[in-house]
Amino acid sequence: MGKNSWIALLLALVVLVTTVPVCAAGAESPGVQAYREDDYGGLAPDPVRPPSTPGRPAGEGDNGGIAPDPSRNPSASGRPAGEGDNGGVAPDPSRNPSASGRPAGEGDNGGVAPDPSRTPSASGRPAGEGDNGGVAPDPSRTPSASGRPAGEGDNGGVAPSQPNSSGPSKRKNITAGKVVAGISLSADSHIAYAQGSSGLFPSFNPTRQVTRAEAAQMLYRLLPPDAPASNTAYADVPAGAWYAKAVSSLADLGVLEAQDGMLDTGRAVTRGEFVRYIACFFPLRTDGQLFPDVAEDDPNAPFIRSAQAYGWAQGGSDGLFHPDETINRAAAVVLLNRALGRTADRAYIDGHHPAFYVDVAPSSWYYYDVCEATVPHQHTASGGTESWTSHTAREAVPQNGIQLSDGWLYCYDSARGDVVRETLVGNHYFNINGRFTTGNNELDSWLHKIVLARTDSSQTQEQKLRALFLYTRDSFTYLRRPPYEMGVYDYMETDALRILDTGYGNCYCYASLFWYLSRWIGYDSVIYNGTVGVRRSPHSWVEINLNGKNYIFDTELEMAYRRKKRFDVNLYKFYDAGNSWNYRRPQSGGAAV
Repeated sequence: MGKNSWIALLLALVVLVTTVPVCAAGAESPGVQAYREDDYGGLAPDPVRPPSTPGRPAGEGDNGGIAPDPSRNPSASGRPAGEGDNGGVAPDPSRNPSASGRPAGEGDNGGVAPDPSRTPSASGRPAGEGDNGGVAPDPSRTPSASGRPAGEGDNGGVAPSQPNSSGPSKRKNITAGKVVAGISLSADSHIAYAQGSSGLFPSFNPTRQVTRAEAAQMLYRLLPPDAPASNTAYADVPAGAWYAKAVSSLADLGVLEAQDGMLDTGRAVTRGEFVRYIACFFPLRTDGQLFPDVAEDDPNAPFIRSAQAYGWAQGGSDGLFHPDETINRAAAVVLLNRALGRTADRAYIDGHHPAFYVDVAPSSWYYYDVCEATVPHQHTASGGTESWTSHTAREAVPQNGIQLSDGWLYCYDSARGDVVRETLVGNHYFNINGRFTTGNNELDSWLHKIVLARTDSSQTQEQKLRALFLYTRDSFTYLRRPPYEMGVYDYMETDALRILDTGYGNCYCYASLFWYLSRWIGYDSVIYNGTVGVRRSPHSWVEINLNGKNYIFDTELEMAYRRKKRFDVNLYKFYDAGNSWNYRRPQSGGAAV
């Protein structure tokens, strides 16, 4: 052999060494060339491009352009904020304490500072910024220009104005016995004055702050039919906004204050303010006691005193009212139900399951109050108790079993009229909000974001599986790392996050990520840590049983062959009847959970 021939052979070997990952060693199939450890020394080179640039958000660029979600999911327990002394649940020490040092969520009226880390509604918008603003439309109201009931509108959302530097405007003390609004709220007809998001798996967003627009909408729905309508225009209230009639009507009644022709509809409402809004519709009483943290000159003090006298404004376990804390949606409906004398029929609700929200578990202290506020129902009252006789049923309910909705996996149980919570179904664990979880909040956030970006509702489950296989195969760069001992399964969580955070990984990383993604969309997939090829190279891959057959899904090995321009190798849903590729599984089996 001549000198040039030896040089050409040497160059060919160098190219081969730099293109085949270690996990491709020894792979064989009929008609496919075998790449043995002898061909490239069993080692793959470091990636030719440097790691991601410092300061760049992890996940952008090399891993498919999906940036991590900075707002993490709720705590592993999934327990909604707001469970405190009134719910029989110890407060979550991880929550930020209030100004008083009291953990958020303590207080028998649910006065909880909202948790900004909570998952947004199914649409991705805060409750209240949607078609109905989180409040049930009143069919008796005059439709808007679009023909929809007032309160609905595609523009949704409160157009927040800049908060006034001076804070809420001051009110003078009101003469005792006067109904400030001049009219009373309707308490006999139990309409739905609040509402969650739409869809088969709706959210109520119980810990989200109530805005002035939402508070006005709740009260507007409760106005008597003969209440005067308002046509007053305000500079920060668009004419077609879902809350326009509500805020202008309550401003005309003297409940909402305007400053410089604006109503500041997007500002969050404090507990003191919300009590004042409600108390404006009741004769003011002066025989109540002020809470120690409510000053006599507080503009809301007369209303808080009156509400305390009626018995529907109560303090927390510390004896304080915390009037300056913002009020959330759960606490708002609890307080408003008390004021209206609306007491949910727990036995009826338990038997008929008239409503469910994925973020309102039946064990929540506010569960029955949310049902009372969101389900139109007929009732009888006797001795201060309420008995439901019928209710308006939901228009649509999910199918029984596991299903994907808005990037989250749920399991609906038609017998209980709710999603499965804090339960293992097969190999899937569902948290208190009814969502499948890996147990790692960061990983959950990644998987949810990827599934939303790479799949859509028009696809079948298997089409989604194929899309996620291609995402895993094509979005990352191989990086050699030491193999794990055969049969060990303590690497999946770490290696899935490793490849997502850095954009680089080996076969264990590729297999871990695809294993989690396939489980996220409902497959009972199994991950294996074994060997492949005649040389028994350490390797990890995923298998899924479909119609009684175990199919191999090997994202990393297919990626390796594609790097060698071998596009004829297909390891998606690969059924190796004769085990010609020599996949060897450990005696202990694979990992399914």
